[in-house]
Amino acid sequence: MKHIFLLGMFLLLVAYGIYTQEHMTNPPTLFSLQKDTQGMQKQIDTLKKEFDTMKQQASQGAAQAASARAQLSATKNS
Repeated sequence: MKHIFLLGMFLLLVAYGIYTQEHMTNPPTLFSLQKDTQGMQKQIDTLKKEFDTMKQQASQGAAQAASARAQLSATKNS
């Protein structure tokens, strides 16, 4: 059990060392952060549009289902 813990700690230290080395050799710049933010904003806008479309389709489907139920109950009652 102790060996697994030590191995985990060793791997964590190695991963941290690799992370800090990558960050130091290629730190993010203001331009790259702005570009990432713009990209994320485009993705959010796309997701909002898709959500609105799906919401509209769901409400149309619910209206059609209610209409079909009303027609079915009208035919059962006649």
